[in-house]
Parts: sequence; C-alpha cells; structure tokens
Amino acid sequence: MPLSADRRPREAHSLRRTRYGTTVFRGSARLMARPMEDYERLCREKGIGYLHGTDGITVRGVLPAGEYHVAGDVSSQFCTGLLLALPHTDGNSTLRLQTSLAGAPYVALTERTLLSFGYSFAAGYGCYSIPGNQTGAGGLHVTLPADQSSAAFFGALNVLGGQVKIPQEEGDRLQPDGVWRDL
Repeated sequence: MPLSADRRPREAHSLRRTRYGTTVFRGSARLMARPMEDYERLCREKGIGYLHGTDGITVRGVLPAGEYHVAGDVSSQFCTGLLLALPHTDGNSTLRLQTSLAGAPYVALTERTLLSFGYSFAAGYGCYSIPGNQTGAGGLHVTLPADQSSAAFFGALNVLGGQVKIPQEEGDRLQPDGVWRDL
C-alpha cells in the first residue's frame, strides 16, 4: 500500500488494464465497501462483466454507445465519468438523469473541460445527447486551479489567526468548495 509523507498507509486507488478488455480497479477495503449497486446494474445492462471483491472491482468488456439512465443524486463522479467516456464510443449516446443532479457544479466543470478540448454534446434538463466517435483536441496548454476543498483547511487556519498565503486563481470560483473564500 502506498505511504503518505509521514509514512502512514493511505487509501490507495489503482487501475490495471489487462488483455481482452479487462480492467481491475483496486482500492482500500473501506473504498471497496461503498455501495456499488448502480455501477453493477449499469454494467450488467450493457453486457459488461462485473465482479466486486473485497480488494477490487473487475470489469470486462467495452462501454457501448446507447441510452444510459442513471440516478443523478448518487455521485457526480458517476455522471462525470460517463460524460468523459461516451464521446469515445462507436455511436451516439444519451445520458438521462433519473433524479436531480448532486454535485451539479462539479459536472459543470466537466462540461467546460469537454468543450475546451473540442468535444461536443447537447445538454437539456436532466439529459445529455453525446455524439460518438469523437477525438477531442490534443496539445492544449491547460492550467489547473488548486483544489479548493484542500485549500479550505488553510483558509480556516487564517480565520483563526494564521498567516498562510493562498493565491487566488481565475478557476478557483468555478469549484463549489471555493465558497470558503467568502467567510
């Protein structure tokens, strides 16, 4: 298991792609204990093999183009992952959110990123139409803003009398966790 700077084990996430479209996601036991039923259901619906063990998840197959119905309130990462993957499928896809979107500002960041790399999609209330066979633009220079959820701890220290200098960048306000700056 990877160690943190102070030599304590930290939660590990890894991805190993193997032959024949098999991918193994590995993580800590705590991570693997999280509910994964929505992911399993989606894989089974799309003909993708899915095995959830205590030390990892193994999937086998290729994400196909098509109609996807997912709960929007489960995880913004789930929606983001599909938005990033579906443009690479071999046909057009539709992503329909069955419930209101949790973490909508995070999904908005994904939308902005996709557009900046030349991907196209149409978004309506709870629905995305995503053309397949897209390849996005490469060779772009991208500056990533600091992670505001991490910066908030240093901001709290300043509220308590600390003097940590935290530079503010243009992209900071796009992250929902950047609201700490208004305290």
